[in-house]
Amino acid sequence: MAGDNQGNTLTKEETQERWVKIADQVEAMWSEVIKVVDNVLQAHTKFGFSNFADKISPSLEEILLSVRVVESILDAIDGALEYSETRTVGNAKQQILWIQTIGNALKYGNETDYLASIEK
Repeated sequence: MAGDNQGNTLTKEETQERWVKIADQVEAMWSEVIKVVDNVLQAHTKFGFSNFADKISPSLEEILLSVRVVESILDAIDGALEYSETRTVGNAKQQILWIQTIGNALKYGNETDYLASIEK
């Protein structure tokens, strides 16, 4: 954050403006994770364990890929954030973990872990 892509030093105001944009992006990613969680919970309610993977749209593979991408972005920026953004990132990563656990449980036919993850 100390300089722009041309090697110039940023002013305090420019640095603050960039932090505001980063905080906004963290909130946007959190909102996207929550949308995925809502989609997964709605699919569970509608289809249950037996039909979840066959009926959900986007597909389970697409969902898992998208949360892996978001998780990678969150991992990359996590160390450079302030406390409130770090908490949001942690919350998002916890939700991503539950989605991944649901995906693995479905893949391996483990209804117990699936239901436990849905509950959480």
